[in-house]
Amino acid sequence: MRSLIKRGLTVLTLCTAVMANAALSEVEYAIEVNVTGAEPENGQMLISLFNASEDFLVTPLVQTIVPVDEQGNVSSSLGSHPPGYYAIAVVYDINKNGELDTGWFGIPKEEIGVSNNAKGRFGPSKWNDARFLLTDAPVKMEIQLAKAVP
Repeated sequence: MRSLIKRGLTVLTLCTAVMANAALSEVEYAIEVNVTGAEPENGQMLISLFNASEDFLVTPLVQTIVPVDEQGNVSSSLGSHPPGYYAIAVVYDINKNGELDTGWFGIPKEEIGVSNNAKGRFGPSKWNDARFLLTDAPVKMEIQLAKAVP
């Protein structure tokens, strides 16, 4: 009888641990972004959130367009997401055409920004430089716009 009770308690403990782990994996945390450096009340920000290195700067998980405020800033929520690695890319769409304007060799004409204020060298910023870890609390990312450097 004791061994039956002991097995029952072991099974109950395992079930509780599995259920607790499942509940933790369903927890999501907010990601917010503040962008500075635009001309006051001029243009809009194209803000993209990525959750995988192979999708970075190609296929966003979330994308939003936000007008620039009277101080030249933008604040936006990118929703709530499960723990993991993420990166944010921002385009200052000054002419409001909904895309990044580029010149020779694909060099951006409009200012850009990336999470962690990562800078690219001879190309766009890299996933490993831009990524941040969303763990057990909301994240508020501060991004400063910059001109692309060839």
